[in-house]
Amino acid sequence: MIYSPQKKIFYLFFILDCLLVFGVFVGFLINSYRLIIEIEPEIEDYEINFHLNLAEKTDKETIEGKVIEKIIESEEKFKPKNTWFFEDYAQGEVTIYNKTNFDQLLVKKTRLLSPENLVFRTQEKIIVPRGGEIKVLVKADEKGEN
Repeated sequence: MIYSPQKKIFYLFFILDCLLVFGVFVGFLINSYRLIIEIEPEIEDYEINFHLNLAEKTDKETIEGKVIEKIIESEEKFKPKNTWFFEDYAQGEVTIYNKTNFDQLLVKKTRLLSPENLVFRTQEKIIVPRGGEIKVLVKADEKGEN
């Protein structure tokens, strides 16, 4: 079978047209063609001034309502019912003297005994220089005022 050139061109365009119609049809079926519209709002500041009229009877320019204002003043005397005392560890500063010929190392939490038999502990590691003195922060071993 031999076709003339006109028939070959006709068949070629017919096949291309069928493919085009088929492609459009399939495109609509699978929803691949979409139109997306994005709206970006602009933020604008508005200033609105108005007068508000309140009345017991309303018309077009008034709103029904009442203004109520009440001021309450009161004075009373109270006595505390409970008293709270908080005990904490006494703390302070002591001077440590070193009368030896070498530096004296005292580790943190070294115990110091007062003449009243209260135990205090150093709060940090200290080195007392030979023949010298140093002031140290101490904290009581037990809670109390002294």
